[in-house]
Amino acid sequence: MRPNILIYLIDTLRRDHLGVYGFERPVSPQIDAFAEGATVYEDAVGQSTWTKPAVASMFTGVWPPVHGATGWKHKLPENLASLPEVLQGAGYRTGAVVANPHIVRDFGFARGFDDFTRILKRPSPRLNEVVFDWLENADDRPFFLCVHTMGPHAPYRPPEPWLSRFAPRTSEMPTWTPSWRWPLEARPFLLDLYDAEIAFNDDSFGALLRRLVDLDAYDDTLVVLVSDHGEEFKEHGRWLHGGNLFPATLHVPLIVKFPGQTTGVRVERTVQQSDLMPTLLAAAGIGKPRRVEGRDLWLEGPSDPLYSHLRLSGTPLQHSVIDPPWKLIRHLETGREEAYRLDLDPGELKSRADEAPAELRFQLERELEDARQADLSSEEEEAVVSRLADLGYL
Repeated sequence: MRPNILIYLIDTLRRDHLGVYGFERPVSPQIDAFAEGATVYEDAVGQSTWTKPAVASMFTGVWPPVHGATGWKHKLPENLASLPEVLQGAGYRTGAVVANPHIVRDFGFARGFDDFTRILKRPSPRLNEVVFDWLENADDRPFFLCVHTMGPHAPYRPPEPWLSRFAPRTSEMPTWTPSWRWPLEARPFLLDLYDAEIAFNDDSFGALLRRLVDLDAYDDTLVVLVSDHGEEFKEHGRWLHGGNLFPATLHVPLIVKFPGQTTGVRVERTVQQSDLMPTLLAAAGIGKPRRVEGRDLWLEGPSDPLYSHLRLSGTPLQHSVIDPPWKLIRHLETGREEAYRLDLDPGELKSRADEAPAELRFQLERELEDARQADLSSEEEEAVVSRLADLGYL
């Protein structure tokens, strides 16, 4: 019997702000309890540091230059199979409840979903209301459900009681303008607000798991807790995300509870978001499409090199390759390179580009051979940019 599959994607969630990954503040009791009976991937890397290309890699099993959904105006190509399409074709009932403005029909993300509900600017409890109704109207088919919440994405506005519990000092916070271009002294206030947002969303995740238990569906459901990217608080000179390929924004939490799993497992090897598609298809007994580059997370042995990509308006084009213990970042427009020994410098603070193995460059060049892009029409682009500006992205 094929398992149910649930992907719960918490937008902008840093791995190192969860208790299961060593964070000391009690902001994630529900996620931490879930992890006790699940598989925790201690070193998961994203395929980008902003939403659209990262989620596209989860859905297609390839890195961004292959799927092409890399900029404001790009969408998933129709000739590249996506996870919901494959599962739908295999008889799954498929649904998505999404709060992020990038994961929309315009960009091809609704393909393969029987039900695709977009709820912009709504908190995670509102998404749960839609999800609960969807689950309670299930039929005899196994289901695939993707829930994409927006907390703790900026502008960091947690409700009570989480605001008072984790960010009581914010009443002292000055009003800085322009928005999202804060001075360094804003950092402690913003971190508190960010943590309060995590705690708020953590509570909703726990409520969803309890509903699965009430419906007698939890044990038979493969549950994935993941993020699209993290968030930077000036660790490398920037706020927010989508500005570089460093750990604060590139490293993500990845916790998977396989069907019937009750004992916690921790996996040290480096994995990536594009591994999700082949893993979920394998769990469902379905072969992966030919072009998938990710590998089944169940497979043992050393990791393959991991590739990430960043292409965003106002940010120079960057690619990276991780082949432990080395990481290479190449700035395509200038040719500048940075390289880091991850075992000696996990924060990636001192570049050793002169010492990096030449094989890293060859690996990156080979991967770039498959790169391709897909564009919307100028009319569609104008509408997309207008919507994103209204939501504060531009």
